[in-house]
Amino acid sequence: DQIERGAFSTDDTMAMLQRYTAPLLQRGADTLVLGCTHYPFVLPQIERLVRNVASRPITIIDTGAAVARQVQAQLIQHKLVANAEANGLLSAFTSGDPNALERAFLILLGLRINVAASDF
Repeated sequence: DQIERGAFSTDDTMAMLQRYTAPLLQRGADTLVLGCTHYPFVLPQIERLVRNVASRPITIIDTGAAVARQVQAQLIQHKLVANAEANGLLSAFTSGDPNALERAFLILLGLRINVAASDF
């Protein structure tokens, strides 16, 4: 919720990130994998926390590029790649609050998207 509201560097967000990362680093983790689509938005804050907590170098892996490559491979394999000249359409659905997701699209991606409620 913090990230979706654009509250990247607030005290609450920093405290939340500290709660998540500090125990891992204190137990000897040498690599953090950003396994959520939201974490790259707070990567600078995570890096700062890591520098303050860890006494050794820590590798941070952002999985976004790898996931994008896998999506591309699946689209190619299943012949679903769109023509580069075609205009696309983005549809968004949520089982949560459509207004909250619309705000998140605008804050995080700068996109004005109509979001529909769905039970999936």
